[in-house]
Amino acid sequence: MEASPAARIGARGSASEVVGISLTECFFLWYAFGSLDFLTGQVIGKGGALLPALPLVHLLRLRDRRTGPDAGLPPGPYLTSG
Repeated sequence: MEASPAARIGARGSASEVVGISLTECFFLWYAFGSLDFLTGQVIGKGGALLPALPLVHLLRLRDRRTGPDAGLPPGPYLTSG
């Protein structure tokens, strides 16, 4: 079974984010400390924060797909997705 276009774009976007985050961390460590000695700790810490958040984001996206992103908000001057 072939992956959907959205799944292929999502996979490419995720790979792009990993590369972007890695480059950002390298730049930060070099700028802040003058070396990349703490890169392993940065990657482990970022992964430790990211991995538990992924299921929550997935559940929120499923809920929004079912109900709409603005469901449950009282009327008001909110920014809407449309």
